[in-house]
Amino acid sequence: PISTCPDIPEDGCSVCGPGMCVTDFNAVFEFPGQPSVKCGDLEKAGLSGIVPLDQCGFLPGLVMDICKCQNESLRPTSPTYAKRTPTPTNAPLLKNECPDVPE
Repeated sequence: PISTCPDIPEDGCSVCGPGMCVTDFNAVFEFPGQPSVKCGDLEKAGLSGIVPLDQCGFLPGLVMDICKCQNESLRPTSPTYAKRTPTPTNAPLLKNECPDVPE
C-alpha cells in the first residue's frame, strides 16, 4: 500500500508521532503560552523543521484527539479507483457462445 502520510525529513517531525498523520487539518490546536494553530499548519510546521525536535516528542499525546491523528494505513483517503472503460465488443455472438474473457 502507498503511504498516505507525508515523508518526514531528517530535520522535521510528525506532530502525530511516527507513522501517524493529521486527518482533521482545520481543527485548531491550542497550547498554553503558544498561539493557536490549525492542525494542518502544525503538521506542515513539524515537517518543515519549524517545530523544535525536542518539543515534537510530547506533541502526539496533545494533538492526537484534536487533530484526529491516524495511522497511515488507516487514514481515510478519497477513493481513487482505476477508471475502467468497458471495451465495447461489436462482434455478433454465434451459437450462444460466450466471448473469450481476456486474462
